[in-house]
Amino acid sequence: MLASGSTQEAILRPDPGLTREDTLTCIAYGPEMARERYVALPRSRSRHEVEAE
Repeated sequence: MLASGSTQEAILRPDPGLTREDTLTCIAYGPEMARERYVALPRSRSRHEVEAE
């Protein structure tokens, strides 16, 4: 979405579970995948999972 010209705000607006950090993580992950390397990312619990407790 960012590559097609969407702003971070436009991406974050419809889903309150997404954070600016999520979009930055995607930006960093993309080039790593282009190098044909697998990069393991630790999974953090979503805000929805935390609120459900």
